[in-house]
Amino acid sequence: MRFHQTACVKSLALGCILVLVLSGCGGGEKKKPDADTSIPPPGPAAAMVRGTLEMVGGPAPGKPQPVGGTVTITSASGSVTKATVDSTGKYAIGLFPGRYTIRGTSPQINDGKTTCTTEKKTITLVALKTVTADVVCSIP
Repeated sequence: MRFHQTACVKSLALGCILVLVLSGCGGGEKKKPDADTSIPPPGPAAAMVRGTLEMVGGPAPGKPQPVGGTVTITSASGSVTKATVDSTGKYAIGLFPGRYTIRGTSPQINDGKTTCTTEKKTITLVALKTVTADVVCSIP
């Protein structure tokens, strides 16, 4: 009986040590993300950009038409966020406040080789605000 109790105590002690050792293997301090990342911050501090990827021009009357494709948002530091846009052309993305350039491409326009742009060269996002930025692909 004494051998069984000793074996149980040793097993329990070994298990406790193993748990303590493994719980201490966190790899050091957690790195805090840079302030200019494409992942929005938790809570209400995020800003939002939304708009439509659309083509303009072509045969008269040349009204804007939504197109599917990709919208690429680049921060001032070079961080890139891409969103696939369906045939409705609509996109909406939460980001950190800051300055961004927004470009787009669509396989419907020059096989996706034409870069589509917003009216303004850079877009400034402010916390708790939504900015509308339509991405326009001009066709002859």
